[in-house]
Amino acid sequence: MNYMESFTAKIQALLDESSMDVEARHVRNIVMTLSLALGVAVWGMVNNTHGAILAALAYVIVLPVLPAITYFWLTVKSNHRNDMIDEMLPSFLSMMASNIRSGVTYDRALLLSTRKEFGPLAKEIDLAARQTVAGKPLTEAMMDMAKRSRSETFAKTMRLIVEGTNAGGNLAEMLEITAIDIRQSASLKKEITATIMVYRLFIVVSSAIGAPLLYGLTGFLIKIFTGIRSSSASAAVSGPLSSALPMMSNKGEMISGELFFWYSIVAIALTVFLSSLASGMITKGKETEGLSDLSWMLLAAFAIFFGVNFVFGFLLGQLAF
Repeated sequence: MNYMESFTAKIQALLDESSMDVEARHVRNIVMTLSLALGVAVWGMVNNTHGAILAALAYVIVLPVLPAITYFWLTVKSNHRNDMIDEMLPSFLSMMASNIRSGVTYDRALLLSTRKEFGPLAKEIDLAARQTVAGKPLTEAMMDMAKRSRSETFAKTMRLIVEGTNAGGNLAEMLEITAIDIRQSASLKKEITATIMVYRLFIVVSSAIGAPLLYGLTGFLIKIFTGIRSSSASAAVSGPLSSALPMMSNKGEMISGELFFWYSIVAIALTVFLSSLASGMITKGKETEGLSDLSWMLLAAFAIFFGVNFVFGFLLGQLAF
C-alpha cells in the first residue's frame, strides 16, 4: 500500500468515526490540489527573493502542511465524538437494563434505549437496533458498534457484555454493574486530571508564553548588536565589543535578524505542537487528545511573539531616532 492509499484509508476511518458521510477520496483530492497550489505559490514567492534552492526547500516543507492539518482536525473531531460516547454510555446501559427488567426482549430493549440526547451514541444504538430487528444476533450488533468507534471504554464494555451474555449471565444485572463501574472510573479520571492540572499549566505557559517571549527578546538583542557592529568604525570599539557579542559564527559574522525570525517561527510552532501532545498524554493518556488545544496555543504563542516584536521594534526605532 503506497502513501496515497494509506492516507486515504486513514482519512476514511476518521471520517467514519466522526460520523461524516463523505468519501475519503474526495477529501484527498481536494487537500492534495490545495497543497500543490499552496506549494507552487510559496515556491514562486521564495524563488523571487531568495533563489531556487531555498524555494525548493520551502516547497518541500509546505507541501505536507494541509494534509497534516486535515488529519489533525479529523482526529480532534473523532476524539470529541468518542468522549461524548463515553460520557453517555452509563446512561444508555442503565436505561437498557431497566427496559430488560420490564420484560421486553433484548432487541426491543435496545431499540427503546435510543435517546436524542445521547448524541453520536444514539446513532450507533439505532443502527444496532435495526440490525437486531432484521435478524442479527444482539451480541454481533454490539460488537459491530465497538468496531465503529475508537473509544477503548466503549469497545471493552461491549466485549464484556457479549462475553457475559455468551457465558449465560444476567444481561440486565451486567449492564447495571457496568454502568456503575464506568461512572466510578470517570469520577476517578476527573480527580486525577485535577491533580495533574499544575503540570499541564506549566507546559502550556512555558510553550505558549515563555518561549515566544524569549525568542522575541533574543531577536531584539540580535538587531541591537547588528546595528552596533554595522555602525562601529573605530577598532577600539569593535575589538572588545565584537568579542563579547553572542550569536557569532566561526567567521565572526552575526546571525541575521531575518534568519533568526524565521527560525523562531519554526521553533515556536514545533514547541507548541510537541507541548500539546505532551499535555494530551498527561491529562488523558493519549497524545492526540492534546491536539484540541493546538489551535489556541498556536494563536496565543504567535500573538505574543509578534506583539513582543512590535513593541521591541518600536523601542529600537526610538533608540535609533
